[in-house]
Amino acid sequence: MYKNELDKLRSNVGSLISINTMLSTSRDHAAASVFIRGAENAVIFKINIPNQNDKSFLPFIDISEFSELPSEEEVLFFMGTVFSLDSIQNQPDGPCVIDLTLNDDLSNHFRKLVSIFLPAQFLLSIKIDDIVNIFVQQIKYKPRSIMRTDDYNMFNQYYYILTGKQTSSNINSTIIIYTHLAFFFSNFGLYAGAIYLYKKVLESNHISTTNPESIIIHMIIGYLYYHSSEYDEASLNYAIVLSVLDEEKLLTGELYRHLGDIQMKKDNVDNALSYYEDALRIVGNQHIPSIKYIYEQISHILEQQGNFNNARMYKIQSEKTDLKKYYLSVPAIINKEKLISYQSQLNNETEPVERVNLFYKSGIYYFEHDQFKEALESFLEAKIIYENQPSSCDPFYECLPTLFENIAMLYLFFKDYIKALVLWRKAIDIRINSPSN
Repeated sequence: MYKNELDKLRSNVGSLISINTMLSTSRDHAAASVFIRGAENAVIFKINIPNQNDKSFLPFIDISEFSELPSEEEVLFFMGTVFSLDSIQNQPDGPCVIDLTLNDDLSNHFRKLVSIFLPAQFLLSIKIDDIVNIFVQQIKYKPRSIMRTDDYNMFNQYYYILTGKQTSSNINSTIIIYTHLAFFFSNFGLYAGAIYLYKKVLESNHISTTNPESIIIHMIIGYLYYHSSEYDEASLNYAIVLSVLDEEKLLTGELYRHLGDIQMKKDNVDNALSYYEDALRIVGNQHIPSIKYIYEQISHILEQQGNFNNARMYKIQSEKTDLKKYYLSVPAIINKEKLISYQSQLNNETEPVERVNLFYKSGIYYFEHDQFKEALESFLEAKIIYENQPSSCDPFYECLPTLFENIAMLYLFFKDYIKALVLWRKAIDIRINSPSN
């Protein structure tokens, strides 16, 4: 540890501190000591955990059974975990020992969870109910902004399309941590906070604009600006991507889809159609996540223009495209008639993926009509189906973190804080340990 960092900790003995990343620790002192052997200014963090009961919030998980080296007895602490800094003791023949005690005041964990996008002076006096109300207001008054983006799957899919590789060992841990936080905020419709985090990734890691991470993050930032109705900012980020992507790259097809969406919002229908058609030209006989959507948009435009024969042709192409492996499908508008249809289909449908989609879409309807109890029940039904599938089953494994976050949000609304935080922790754990990370 750098001397200035240690001095800063010394000046805060007796205070609360938190971690802004996943903290890997070991129950075995000898195993932990291996990692600092020969290090200058070495330190050991000794973490004391008070006696826990069934209602205690446990912001850590023992991953020994999943580790390649179970003898290390590795324990991961959740991002934002709060500790009291008890003492710092120098040892004449060994590393400096920093004593921490896990803080079990739930409000501190919530403060850290939201501190990334709230002013520091506001957090000094904020109460836990005030924090909850921030999310509740977002849920009640901007319901259509909730759960409308899927940065997590988009990041993984775009990275694979661009590089032909999974995101596993190719991205450094700092980027992964920031992007996981950004996923969380965008899922709540808190796009400004998510955009701030994505920009922080680019700034703090000095990533070249030609790197895959930079290309994908700029696309996602544009996507979030689009959902914030800031179309000029969205176009600016897409233009950055366009300047470094070769047109023959498959990802350019996805980029043109997004540019087409902006033109649709600006009522430039002919320009939108041109972008969508260019996207199909680039894609050719290959497959991208937006392919079904592009067919549908072209069909819709041609139908509005009276070109019914060609519109029907694109509609047929759309119907032939199966995107179950990409997303849970959620239509733009879910009305009462559709809800009744979903409930009727549930009586006959046995395919797990379809049942999850039907429960999920029902939950969206209830959510947007302030029927939060029914929304929670629907999401929990989808969760049960997910958890009964093999852990490697695609698309279940990829979608489970998003579903956990949505359920956590509703638990937060009902002020069941422990369940909310546990589900958020599970969502991040799944993403970090996902085969694609």
